[in-house]
Amino acid sequence: MPKVPHRLMFFRQASVEVLHAIYSRPHLQDDEFVELVCPMFTPGSVSLLREVYGWTLADMNIHDLNEQKYTLCKKLSEVCYTFLILKHHKY
Repeated sequence: MPKVPHRLMFFRQASVEVLHAIYSRPHLQDDEFVELVCPMFTPGSVSLLREVYGWTLADMNIHDLNEQKYTLCKKLSEVCYTFLILKHHKY
C-alpha cells in the first residue's frame, strides 16, 4: 500500500472526527436526521467510507501498530455503528 501524505491523513482523521461528533449527539430531531444521516446512505458515501475503512485495515499488524490508522479505523467503525443505530431507531 502506498504511503499516504501527512496532509491527506490529517484530512481523513479530521473528517471522521467531525462525522463522529455529529452522529454521536444524543438526540437528533427528525429534520436533523433527514438532513444529516440520510445522505450518508447514498452509494457514493458508502463507497467512500468503505474505501477509507479498507485503507485503515490494509497492512495492519498488531505487533507494529500504526496508531493513526488504528485510531481512524476505530472512529470510523464507531461512526458506522452509530449510523446503524440511528437508522434502526428512526425506521
